[in-house]
Amino acid sequence: MSFADARRLAIEHADPVEETETVSTGESAGRICALDVYSRVPLPPFTRSEVDGYAVVSADLSTASPENPIELLLAGNAEIGNPPLTHPGPGSCLYIATGAAMPSFCDSVAMVEDTIKVGNKVRFTRNVASWENVAHSGEDVSRGTLIARRDSVVDPRTVAVLCAAGVDKIKAYRKIRIGIASSGNELLHPGEEISAGKIYESNSTYVKAELSKFCNVSTKSYGFIRDDMEEVRRMISRMLTENDAIILSGGTSAGEGDFVYRVLEMENPGIVFHGVSVKPGTPTVFAMSGKKPVFGLPGFPVSAMMIFRTIFLPAIEKMSRERSAVRPVTVTLAMKTLLRVGYTSLIIMRLVRRGSTIYGYPVNGASGSIARLLDAEGFAIMEGNRKYADAGEKVDAYLFSESIPESVFLGTPDEIAETFILNLVSHPAVVKMDENSVRSFIIEIVPDITLVSGTTIVNPEDYGNYTTAVGYTVPYGFYSRDAGLEVSSIIKSVSAGKVRLVAISGNDAVASAFIEYLSGFADDAQGMVDRINYLPTREACLSSLTSGENDLFLGKFRKSEDREVNFIPVGTVNYSILVSDSYVKNHDIEKAVEKAMEATRELAVS
Repeated sequence: MSFADARRLAIEHADPVEETETVSTGESAGRICALDVYSRVPLPPFTRSEVDGYAVVSADLSTASPENPIELLLAGNAEIGNPPLTHPGPGSCLYIATGAAMPSFCDSVAMVEDTIKVGNKVRFTRNVASWENVAHSGEDVSRGTLIARRDSVVDPRTVAVLCAAGVDKIKAYRKIRIGIASSGNELLHPGEEISAGKIYESNSTYVKAELSKFCNVSTKSYGFIRDDMEEVRRMISRMLTENDAIILSGGTSAGEGDFVYRVLEMENPGIVFHGVSVKPGTPTVFAMSGKKPVFGLPGFPVSAMMIFRTIFLPAIEKMSRERSAVRPVTVTLAMKTLLRVGYTSLIIMRLVRRGSTIYGYPVNGASGSIARLLDAEGFAIMEGNRKYADAGEKVDAYLFSESIPESVFLGTPDEIAETFILNLVSHPAVVKMDENSVRSFIIEIVPDITLVSGTTIVNPEDYGNYTTAVGYTVPYGFYSRDAGLEVSSIIKSVSAGKVRLVAISGNDAVASAFIEYLSGFADDAQGMVDRINYLPTREACLSSLTSGENDLFLGKFRKSEDREVNFIPVGTVNYSILVSDSYVKNHDIEKAVEKAMEATRELAVS
């Protein structure tokens, strides 16, 4: 099913709740009015003074001026909160506080700033118009005026007006009840001891956090459901009994251990759609049990988050009658973006504001790569009617955060670059890229800051108007569980297939430097290159080494590495943090440079 049709069907099947409840006005912010609400009293409820001053008959002061002041007898005080006094007549005045009821037979208030008190008399230095500085009863709101319409959201302003109009309770639609659970034998709660094959569950917590933003939704967590047909059936039945809708994470694929969709097939009317042409999030399921929606999210965290945001959240908004405040912003693609032909692509993006334009950089990764969401400010929904979207194209993006950086760092920061970034006054958006790819994209992306690596010292002028802020060399070599190994013997052993070698990536500066180094070992060079296994991260490489899956890891030296492994140095890689001239002109980088230089002292092999 297409992404657009899935979204449409989910919304069409979600009915708003019709039941109502009485809510005190003080607790009504964010709730939806089920009935029109009218003012019980006029506002203001009585005619009152708008200033501190003196209540007068305006005709008494018709000729008053600084040159011709007029004195009136002070006959009393009209205090706030008391019933209105009666004015004694011409030639007299009454002191009156702001908000106090106007005395009978007065028609104006002279501001205290335009008077001088002399004994039991008050001297007035200017005249006043009839009803000057007076607010009449009902001038703001008449009795019976409509204050809040049915189906409108009660915001804090409405709460204030309702209270002022004497409304102590309203009829609101009751909150919709949503049950949340995740299925899978592999799931653990954060804080529990982790073991092989287990993962910490995050999808249900994410969904609950998103729904906590709603004033008209209440959620209940049902924990984890074991991968057992009867257990899944029993829990779904209970959740449907207790809620208006339920959200399930996992068990939506077509594997032998996926039972959620099988149980949903037994409901009436059952599954509305199962499988959506969208990446990430294809194994999405939506079903109905009577009039109750069942939202089935994929198990991978990024897939679950994106499907919830784009397909299911609009349906929940309809059920709760809450309208989303999220509006798309126009984004210009900063680089060519890969699309999946025949699918709708949900492209997670780093966003950078440059002047009045927001630029988007795709953040690539697997459906289970949840941490990349921290590297993004938003996402775009793009149709897969072609293989690529070109740089310069404009798309609509939906924000994860209102905070959009105003500068770009290109590359994958190491410890030195991270130190540099953390000590800048404002942090740039980090557009991560393989080390050997950075040089090719500097001219296209024109980053404010970039990390360039190679076997030779970088010349910043090769890339335009850049300056080297920090330059340093990083040792690289072999990590081994065994001590006392020599580089030449390692190369022969790997080439002969006697030991297993792993490295981070063929597009990594270390791998490139080592291949260049191998030119001095003509007999063994190609055999060794062919036998290097590649894993995506340093953590994966080291874990494979310490677990015994591999015998050697080719990587950068890190002094603080907390592992029971030995380092055999081979050579060095040169790194340069380049900063554009315009960035240096407009930003203070002195502290960042100083702290980064301090961090380079940790790079020496002891």
